[in-house]
Amino acid sequence: MFRVPRTVLLLFLLWPMAGSAQPRTFGAARFEPPAGWTLESRPTLQTMTRIRGSELCLVAVYIDEPSPQPLEAAFVEAWTTVFNTGLYSSAPPPAPRSEVTAGGYRHLAGESEIVDRGGNRFHARLHVFPAAARTQTIAWVANSAAAFEGCRTERTAFLASLTFPSVAVVPPDGAQRGGDRGSGPARAGTEVRGAQPFEGAAFTAPAGWTVERTAGAVVLAPQDARAVEVLRVMLIAAPAPRGTPAQDFDRAWVEVANSLNAQLMRNVSGGPYDLEEPGRSARGWDYVRGSGGLRLADGSYELTLYVIRAGERALRVAVLARDFRENLLMTSAARNPRYERAIRELIFNLRFDGQPAASTTPARVRGTGLVGVWAGMAMSFGALKTHFAILFDNGAAFFGPTFPIRGLADLDPAIEQPAARRYWGTWVAQAAGAVITMPYGTIPVRVAGAAIELTTTGTRHRFVRLSMPTARLEGDWCLSDGKCLRLQPGGRFQDLGAVRVLEHALYAFPESPEQGAGQYELRDHTLVLRYDGGPEIRIAFPGLADDAAVTPRDLLVSFNLDVLRRTVR
Repeated sequence: MFRVPRTVLLLFLLWPMAGSAQPRTFGAARFEPPAGWTLESRPTLQTMTRIRGSELCLVAVYIDEPSPQPLEAAFVEAWTTVFNTGLYSSAPPPAPRSEVTAGGYRHLAGESEIVDRGGNRFHARLHVFPAAARTQTIAWVANSAAAFEGCRTERTAFLASLTFPSVAVVPPDGAQRGGDRGSGPARAGTEVRGAQPFEGAAFTAPAGWTVERTAGAVVLAPQDARAVEVLRVMLIAAPAPRGTPAQDFDRAWVEVANSLNAQLMRNVSGGPYDLEEPGRSARGWDYVRGSGGLRLADGSYELTLYVIRAGERALRVAVLARDFRENLLMTSAARNPRYERAIRELIFNLRFDGQPAASTTPARVRGTGLVGVWAGMAMSFGALKTHFAILFDNGAAFFGPTFPIRGLADLDPAIEQPAARRYWGTWVAQAAGAVITMPYGTIPVRVAGAAIELTTTGTRHRFVRLSMPTARLEGDWCLSDGKCLRLQPGGRFQDLGAVRVLEHALYAFPESPEQGAGQYELRDHTLVLRYDGGPEIRIAFPGLADDAAVTPRDLLVSFNLDVLRRTVR
């Protein structure tokens, strides 16, 4: 298929190179090389690379050539040829998945870890695009998973710039040209937008996820997952409820495990799963949720199962994620914050035919009276800690020792509540105050001048209102270790290492870059940072207790209440 020696993927680094960021046409493809990367052009190959410290990241674009059909066969041939077994001691071909670029070009992509004859490890990702009667292959290679993640911004921008004039694009709504928009079942492995029916329910797939329908199930998966991130969400048809929620769950767990040909594992508790207390969604249906481990042919998996009852209807939702080890810690893609939130939105926005859905209204903290964010001290698990009482204008309430991680901008309590059920409730105004109703009881609230007093565990605690700045902030605010965030005129920011700390990433791969710049916004107790070229990071900004019109000395940022102190350059 390809005539270029495969050793080029390593040896090209020894050749003289010249940088260029001008749009280029090569074969059937047109693209913009990553800015600042060095470029080597040959008749059948274009290579672009960046070396930053010990991290190497490169992209190789091969000339378009005739290839076998179908596209799956072309992918296998391309992987085998590019990652020549004579050069690499281990280069297992991944199972390719259908993906669609931002420009609408459907193709196959897959990634895997490879090892050369010298024992050096690389992370490789291959994209194979159909180009009329030919195919064109693009390979990304990095010398570690961290290096591969470090060039995510450049990969995203490169693929977004990619066009194939000879290839028809997928329409923005995911429908095929000539068909009814949004009609009929999803085709296997395609991305479909908008509400879709399934077994008397309606679901909306997360943006960028594929939808595959099988007999009695719908399988959804993210398209941008890393090679180690194996994640599937399955909506599974279920018989009508015929026992207690716990009995229905136990039956569902065994049936799901059997359908996957999986071996049951034991949790620390000694059982195959840990079951939570039954809950009710804001949409009006009941559910039970449990989690445990399964062993499949390709490794151990974490399974979280929801058994949902909506009147006489029932539905099962299984979240299946393969365990992997990163930096000595075992985790799974279900713990990726982006995927975890997308899964909650998918599940807790489910609606059922014939089931009255509880009305929901937007939740905001901009209003009059007690609506807003309040901070004070209260007992939590035997210790006196800073607590936040957040009273929304739609009657939702949050009370707990940590601030919502992503702040309050565009927050939907119906989606957030299932992740921290103890901290979410409702509130109603009363004479001289209010009453907050939480899962464990009620909290009386009394107005005390400009403050409020909450009575918890029989003790009255004083809470003060936190406000947002009344104007844009400008200056440098730094952590105690010297990492800073520079807020500039016109809404620009420079991240000098502070955001990675403020993120407090609990997952193997942080979302924030090590440093960067872009546009910032402070709204609804949220610091929104939009990096040039991506990503967008949202961090909790609890607020200011002093005069918001004055540039504050300290900023209290993140759910961890980190202090950024203003410095003078």
